[in-house]
Amino acid sequence: MLENITIDELSGDQKELAECIGIEAYRLLVRYYGGSTIYISQAKTLIRSDRDAMIKKDYNGKNIRELSRKYNLSISAIRRIINSNE
Repeated sequence: MLENITIDELSGDQKELAECIGIEAYRLLVRYYGGSTIYISQAKTLIRSDRDAMIKKDYNGKNIRELSRKYNLSISAIRRIINSNE
């Protein structure tokens, strides 16, 4: 049974994953996603919406260059973010 599987019985990437998230979470992943391919977002992708919201909040109509330096983005990227409706 799946509940009896231990980390020591796993190998390779499966063992690394179970060690990272814990055996209980690993068992849940196996139960719901076993045999399928799943994508794990990068941290920067997850925090992008917060960053974009901060840029919009900080924008005063005249400070695109300042925001570009502050957030390490191009001026065109800052403009896209400011003009987006997301």
